[in-house]
Amino acid sequence: GTSSWVQKCKEALECGLQPVPEVIVRDTDAAKWEETDMEKLVKIIADLTGQDPVSIVLTICSDTAEQGEEESTTLPLPVVSKALGKRVPIVGSIRATAGENRLGEETARFKAAGFTGALLRQDCIPGIQAKPSLEYISDFWAACIGDLKSTRSKSFNFRSKNNMEKSVPLEWAKYQKSVIESGALGDPEDSGPPPGFNPAAGDYQGF
Repeated sequence: GTSSWVQKCKEALECGLQPVPEVIVRDTDAAKWEETDMEKLVKIIADLTGQDPVSIVLTICSDTAEQGEEESTTLPLPVVSKALGKRVPIVGSIRATAGENRLGEETARFKAAGFTGALLRQDCIPGIQAKPSLEYISDFWAACIGDLKSTRSKSFNFRSKNNMEKSVPLEWAKYQKSVIESGALGDPEDSGPPPGFNPAAGDYQGF
């Protein structure tokens, strides 16, 4: 129910996380929505949680498409005003299967409707049911990101918003500094790769 959802949002905030609600709307309703309806949606969520959400994911589901055909159906999109998009990023959920520029066309359609960005679901990966391996999935997204980077300026623009009372990045940096200085991670001077480390074979060394 609504009360349990609000409680989960508050628990996330207390843990230093910022919840991003996903709102699922039927296509028959989305076709009737106007800019004011999107503003009302944001207000309802803000009233429930006590503040504007950092972002909202809007997922539109078809009432008429058969199961498995929804990703190939052109779903109606509500319009997001520029003022609302600047205040609260509205991200559209995309399930179109990649190929024949379907992802490009779908993301362009969301952008034209005023959406701030797009959330590409696993349905976008061709043959995901036949090859559900991590290697296959990572290869797909690596190629997809490379293609996105080559379409415009070879770079991405990032936008962040933080409603927390404390600066989480600053607190995290302080924590990292205290751990390093305590010697719990070993000698800071010994920062070289471990014996047998082979990047060419896929070895990865995190921070």
